[in-house]
Amino acid sequence: MKTFQSKTWYIFILLFIILSCRKEDTKPIDPVLEIEKHIEYLKEYYKKINTKVTEKEIQKLYNEDKTASVIHILLMTQGKSDSAKIEIRKKMEVILERAKQGEDFAKLVEEYSEDPGSKNNGGLYKDFGRGDMVKPFEDAAFSVPIGEISDIIETRFGYHILKVIDRKKETQPLEKVQQQIESD
Repeated sequence: MKTFQSKTWYIFILLFIILSCRKEDTKPIDPVLEIEKHIEYLKEYYKKINTKVTEKEIQKLYNEDKTASVIHILLMTQGKSDSAKIEIRKKMEVILERAKQGEDFAKLVEEYSEDPGSKNNGGLYKDFGRGDMVKPFEDAAFSVPIGEISDIIETRFGYHILKVIDRKKETQPLEKVQQQIESD
């Protein structure tokens, strides 16, 4: 996008896409505004790809935990009324209190968890990476100390309680993964 010709070509393509994909029953699109949005996006994109990652940042990313393993309890709230969600939250608070007082977490999972993906294997999600789970779940899995129990976490699925059982770091030498870290 450094030459006038490539910018002109990009604008032409954008106009074509905008005008040809527009449905007749939709409100009119301002092509200039659309092009300006795309140009801003491209400026940000090129700024990002032309930014050099520092050695310190590479080292920090390399040292981060790459995977986590947790046992968790889920009480589902999808499709439930607000009043039902309040009751589910109260039930989860009782479960959390029992877990924090030292009750066997695996037994609590067996008794209460409604997670179809993990209930039959003791609530275990093993060695999942960053970006594999919904954000609040992931944040807890990578921040709660190993062996500890999280507070109640709300996601679009419902309320969770996690017990972090393990986290793993990168196993390959930095030299082998440095290029991938820089490109991510």
